[in-house]
Amino acid sequence: MEKNAELKLPFGCLRCPADNIVELIIDEGVEINVDMARAFQVAIEQWVDGPTGLVVHKLNSYSVSFDAQQIIGDLPGIAVSAVVAYNRFGEMSAQQIIAMSEMPEGDIAIFPTLENAVFWLQKRLSALQ
Repeated sequence: MEKNAELKLPFGCLRCPADNIVELIIDEGVEINVDMARAFQVAIEQWVDGPTGLVVHKLNSYSVSFDAQQIIGDLPGIAVSAVVAYNRFGEMSAQQIIAMSEMPEGDIAIFPTLENAVFWLQKRLSALQ
């Protein structure tokens, strides 16, 4: 995955804001179902190489089904995750997915800006090497 690369998905896009970091932006009004979550999982598996950080950038309002939340909460190749949430509702929905994630508590966090999230992910990934 090259820095600044972008991959369009039927429900949003993946971007690469920094080395070994993938940003997910889901389109407005989408309801992520199991098929979409699996498509995202396949895209991640094809796009990442080695330990990777994931930023779920909540720019838009969308929903995620319970079954899809479980898939998204346990993606192979993702070592650490961050969520960028700009309001309380975004934080609450992120906390739901975090609660279902199999990631250790210290490997996922919520941030108010993309820059903060990317900085934290870079620090966490460098500590893993």
